Parts: sequence; C-alpha cells; structure tokens
Amino acid sequence: MKYYPMPTIQSTAQAIILANGDFPRHPIPKLILQYHQDKLVCCDGAANNLLNHHLTAQVIIGDGDSLSLDNQIKYQDKFIKLSDQNTNDLTKAVLFCQSQSLQSLIILGATGKREDHTIANIALLVNYLSIIDDVTMITDFGVFNAIQLLCSFEKAILNNKFLYLVSPLLQLLPPI
Repeated sequence: MKYYPMPTIQSTAQAIILANGDFPRHPIPKLILQYHQDKLVCCDGAANNLLNHHLTAQVIIGDGDSLSLDNQIKYQDKFIKLSDQNTNDLTKAVLFCQSQSLQSLIILGATGKREDHTIANIALLVNYLSIIDDVTMITDFGVFNAIQLLCSFEKAILNNKFLYLVSPLLQLLPPI
C-alpha cells in the first residue's frame, strides 16, 4: 500500500516542475524549488518569474507565448518550444519528463492567478496517472495527489483538511 507523507523541505522526486501559477511563497515548496534546481523543468511563463528569484531551470518548455523574447534568446539552449495548442504547458512538461523516463514528479506553482488554469491543472493530475507513477502537486496551501490504488496518508493531512474524491468508485476507508 502506497503511503503519502506530508511534504517537507526534504521531499524530492526525479523532477520538479514549476508551472506558471503563483510563485511558491510557503517555505516548503519554496525550499523544494531552491534545493532541486538541478531537477527543475520550468513551464515557459514561469521562467520569467523564476529568473527574477535568481533560480535556474534545467529545461524551459512550452509554446513560447508566455516567455519574453529576451529570455527565449538568452535561454535558447534550455528552451524547448512545442507549438501544440492541444495541451497546456504543464502537460508539455509532464510529457517531457515521461520521455526522459522520469516517473516521480513534484509540481509547484500550478494554482493561483487564473481559476481556469488552477482547475485544469488539478484535474489533469488524474490523466498523468496513466503515464507517470507518482505525481504530487504542492501549493502554498495544500497538497494534491493523484491516486488509483489503495493508499494511506500521514494523519496530519486529515486534521482540518479535506479529501476530494473525483470518482464515485472511490471511497474513504476508516483508519485501521
């Protein structure tokens, strides 16, 4: 049975993806981002903000609509431009990670700014389960895990928090 602990500054994955929502302010996602720049895949719009925080991505990916022209030129060796308009930049980053055989991801900066992007990014977690083994989205206010098998959570997650079940086939079992 898979166990989901609360994220800490020691939380790690094979890749950290920074999406173009609110830049992390809470110490845990912010420090995960700082400590794991060597694993950072950045959506193009988030790259402008990342650079303002003096952090560096290994790869910047997206359709280029949100990355300044100056940064497209400056980081041309790291920028992968994918013009496909059928997927958002977060999905482009996840697919890139899959193409690199990376099977555990932490996604940061995926909520905030635009509600339609926030909802889409959270909903897409379920789609990523078919291609990535372990996906965790950490925000300044909580954690989202896409789950398909029996699992358990660190008890602190359930104290004054909510579990959202997105399928009528899922059920919450009492603690053992």
